[in-house]
Amino acid sequence: MDVRDMEKQVRRDFNNSICLIGIIPFAVFIYLLAGKVGSFRIFTGEIGYIVFITMTLLLLGIVTGRKMLWTVIRRLFDFNQEIVRLQADLIEKNRLAAITETTLALSHEINNP
Repeated sequence: MDVRDMEKQVRRDFNNSICLIGIIPFAVFIYLLAGKVGSFRIFTGEIGYIVFITMTLLLLGIVTGRKMLWTVIRRLFDFNQEIVRLQADLIEKNRLAAITETTLALSHEINNP
């Protein structure tokens, strides 16, 4: 799997999880709307202000939380790519060191039988 494909998959999974997180408060809101009043009278008066502020904060929280979480996930993804690159470099250096050591041992045995 290509790095860009992995990033697209991670982004898609992240967006899906954020959407699922937002569904729960929305479902509670619909339940309260249907159970408490049964009409749109819930949007009037003091309760209406509370509902409006709650829904506004929910939407702002989802938007800002999504951006913050994506930044963290993106950094973790970048760090993971760096670790993979460093591991590959370390394996290559160890392989070259083993080849060099074997070559030195062979040349010593050839020159000093």
